Amino acid sequence: MDRFVRSSTLVLFTVLFGCDDGKAEPAAVPSAAFDVPVVDQKAAAKGLQQKKKEADAKSEEIAVAAQKEFDARFDKVTTLPAEKLPLGRACDELGDAMDGLMGRLYEDDAAGAQSWTDKRDDSLKHLRKVCRKHSEADVATCQVHALRNAHDDMLAMSKELMDRCREKYGPPPTADDEKSG
Repeated sequence: MDRFVRSSTLVLFTVLFGCDDGKAEPAAVPSAAFDVPVVDQKAAAKGLQQKKKEADAKSEEIAVAAQKEFDARFDKVTTLPAEKLPLGRACDELGDAMDGLMGRLYEDDAAGAQSWTDKRDDSLKHLRKVCRKHSEADVATCQVHALRNAHDDMLAMSKELMDRCREKYGPPPTADDEKSG
């Protein structure tokens, strides 16, 4: 049996590894298997740089268009509505409009909503007082309109909305305003 195993092993090695008389040619490997395309590194880098520049320009173009669209919506929100309000009524409604805006802002934020609820009465009282003392009817009316009509992406911009109304419809700032601002 030992002899059979040795003979079988010898036959197996001969079949697997081949045992020739040295006359057989080794199997030819196609030269295409070793052909590696030559890449011009400078041209490739230049092409990548050009593609990056084009992508950056496209991104910039999209960002500029988005900003213009936002600015147009922001400007439309900060206008005087058809019905102008007297100062006292506008200031009262300004408090209600601010409360509504804050409710929308903190709609899905329990902690923010609680924080607003805790300071709401004092904040709205102060807002109405400042409005009556320092504002004008057109400014306050614009602010009411802006806060009530703010788009969702403007909810956290109450100060900016109110400032824009002041810029558009209020008197030009005085030297004293510039020092205190």
